[in-house]
Amino acid sequence: MLYGVRVLTNPSVVQIELAWYSPSQPDLLFRTGDAFATTGTNGTASVYNDSGWQYCPANSIIVGVRGWANSFVNSVGFACKHLQTGAITLLPIYGSATGSWYEHGCDWSNAAVSTLATQADSRTGVIVDGFKLKCARLTGNTVSWLQ
Repeated sequence: MLYGVRVLTNPSVVQIELAWYSPSQPDLLFRTGDAFATTGTNGTASVYNDSGWQYCPANSIIVGVRGWANSFVNSVGFACKHLQTGAITLLPIYGSATGSWYEHGCDWSNAAVSTLATQADSRTGVIVDGFKLKCARLTGNTVSWLQ
């Protein structure tokens, strides 16, 4: 489950670091002892604007991404969803507001989570020029991948 993000910009998005955990129980909540980590960075944080770590509220996970883009991802922000109530929380958008607006989400409804973001794919050189979430549907204890 993705639950936190750190964005480096200059002014477009240069790097996105995600925090994740692997739940041990079918309710998907984080528990002491569950595996967790971050995707890491390439070590260049000091030369860029750093958003610092932004986390979803307690018992919430990332389900969407939004921002501005043209040939590059100019800005990025994330949407979190509470696992039981379905309440959506929008994290701040970092980067420059130029290009076209985009939103991609796995589940923006105000219902308990049934579709969730479990992976992220990106393409990058000096600047991030592609980013998307990979979604999966949750049915009971079974996760099935969606395109």
